[in-house]
Amino acid sequence: FADHFGAMAMLIPPLWLLAEFARGNLFTGFPWNLLGYSLSDDALLRQGAAFIGVYGLSLVIILMASFLAISWAISHKKVKRLSLSAFFACFFALFIPALWGGTTFSQPAMHKNKPVMVKIIQGNIPQKQKWQPQLLERNLRHYMALSKQRTSPHPEILIWPETTMPFDLDRDPHWRQTVSQLLKPEDILITGAFRQNPTADGLYNSARILNSEGEILANYDKAHLVPFGEYVPLGAILSFVEAITGMSGFVAGNGMKTIALDGFPAVGPLICYEAIFPRQVVDHTHRPQWLLNLTNDAWFGNSIGPYQHWAHAAMRAIEEGVPVIRVASTGISGIVDARGHVSHQLGLNQSGVILANLPAALSNQTFFSLYGNWPVLLFSITLLGLILRFKIRH
Repeated sequence: FADHFGAMAMLIPPLWLLAEFARGNLFTGFPWNLLGYSLSDDALLRQGAAFIGVYGLSLVIILMASFLAISWAISHKKVKRLSLSAFFACFFALFIPALWGGTTFSQPAMHKNKPVMVKIIQGNIPQKQKWQPQLLERNLRHYMALSKQRTSPHPEILIWPETTMPFDLDRDPHWRQTVSQLLKPEDILITGAFRQNPTADGLYNSARILNSEGEILANYDKAHLVPFGEYVPLGAILSFVEAITGMSGFVAGNGMKTIALDGFPAVGPLICYEAIFPRQVVDHTHRPQWLLNLTNDAWFGNSIGPYQHWAHAAMRAIEEGVPVIRVASTGISGIVDARGHVSHQLGLNQSGVILANLPAALSNQTFFSLYGNWPVLLFSITLLGLILRFKIRH
């Protein structure tokens, strides 16, 4: 019985890990609320993500549970001792990365020998008011008024959330010039806005970067669209879904993109739920020095959703070793340093401004940013193979 129960209990960790990984990657993937996020509120235990990622944290947690179950259910003294020893080994292993990343990393990023300031604007406009035609200009004026509240003598990156700009900036120079008046000569504005696809029907959900002259310096087009939210999968077959729902049919961008502008630290934009995908948030050929997550979480309402979304985005900072700036329309917005520590935050359903230094990235890449999920996957597959071999032989 002991051999049988032990082998069956040890099947759970690798199968759990592989199931989570499949859920996060197959059919466009949806890695929401992985088990590893249960450690996201602990400043010490979550540091393991820099080495094994959030999937690895899930594996360690379920390994501990299995070892504890075996030690409780089996009376064989040797098996009990081994199981308890393995449990405590996993437990203390979670604290080892805390020796490396348990403290904040507050070194500021620089622009031409000056600290770079980020100005985060959280307008807190309810979802039911966001798209009413008669309120579009009023909403934009609200963001402009907030943007004038605090200033700094240093170069600023003014940031507005996902789809803040309701106008086509390519075809409307009036609004480009209007919003650019908020900027000092060295400042830039990064705002969420729709962008017409120049070669096909449909729109991009984009992050657009403007300078003080009203010029569009760069764009990032959301690459990982929400199925049945921003597009209909297998559209040729399921075209009736689009007809029933009235979906506009967004077009996916070309993938993760790093944008470097006039000496500013290179940024990797992420729009909405793109930030929940471990190992899929940066251009690995040209790594950014910070990640920017623009999102509109207003449709979550007062649920736990915005808090979960915030925790997912913050975990990417630890995994990649770069700060994450999150700007949400109704919250939660804030600044997370390269070790996952929150320096500034605007809560849910608040209107406000954060003006603070942009934290620097770590000088060296994390183990996870170099090797990704492969070590954890190989360990799980190996463990699964050993257990199955044991079961077959016995």
